[in-house]
Amino acid sequence: MIPAFVINLDRSTARLERITQEFARAGLAFNRFPAIDGCRVPEELQPYFEGCTLLPGEIGCYASHLALWHLVADQGEPALICEDDVLLPDDLGQLLRDLLRTLPHGWDIVRLSSLAKRGVVPIEGRLAGGRHLIQYSREPTNAGATLVSPGGAAKLIKPRWIGRPVDQDVRCPWEFGLQTYGVVPRPIREVPGGDSIIGAMGHRVHRTRGMSNLPACIAHNVRALGFSNWARCLAWNTMGRKLVRSGAEWSHVREADAPLRRLGPAPATIERPI
Repeated sequence: MIPAFVINLDRSTARLERITQEFARAGLAFNRFPAIDGCRVPEELQPYFEGCTLLPGEIGCYASHLALWHLVADQGEPALICEDDVLLPDDLGQLLRDLLRTLPHGWDIVRLSSLAKRGVVPIEGRLAGGRHLIQYSREPTNAGATLVSPGGAAKLIKPRWIGRPVDQDVRCPWEFGLQTYGVVPRPIREVPGGDSIIGAMGHRVHRTRGMSNLPACIAHNVRALGFSNWARCLAWNTMGRKLVRSGAEWSHVREADAPLRRLGPAPATIERPI
């Protein structure tokens, strides 16, 4: 089985105990990674954050993911990276095996805890628990649990200046040349009412959208999805926005009961609205 890492603050012993029980229930081992203090970033990671305006908690969270991406790139094998506020499915081990068998060549990241709120395109092949491997028409937030390849990690650690929180940066795969995928329904979820690692550090999260370069975003989506699927997802997403403006409810049913819904003959889908 591929290695798994859990980002955990030294003082968050209760969280560590709970996530340990989660992995034990799923029958998987993990390696604890001590979360980095945003005010004490390791010297080798400091160039990423020079002049950075992020809050200390956001810096610490991003630096923790960066350090693990360096590790994945160096070790040369995919890894599961989790924050310590997630709930794991019992069949996580089988799901990971199915993903490694199903993922297209050249994949970089698989989001395992992100809620698909817009149109998605499924990839052929069924996953454990009746789930589907998909591509997003618009990248969601949440970096609570990701499967990362060595190639994807290498792209994410390239020298640059960081100006957004980690969950916002990974919403912009065109900036890194990433091939990103997701799983629907999402197999990993946050603890109800729990704070993320950033919240646990005592700082609020910026509401940075991270979607400023719209032409690059559209070009990336057309290349990744194909023009036909991109156009169908665009139509679906536009319909959803119109429903919201008209006062209709555009939310998701309980994901375990949410089948994929097709948009015409093309394989564009979304977790169904109500």
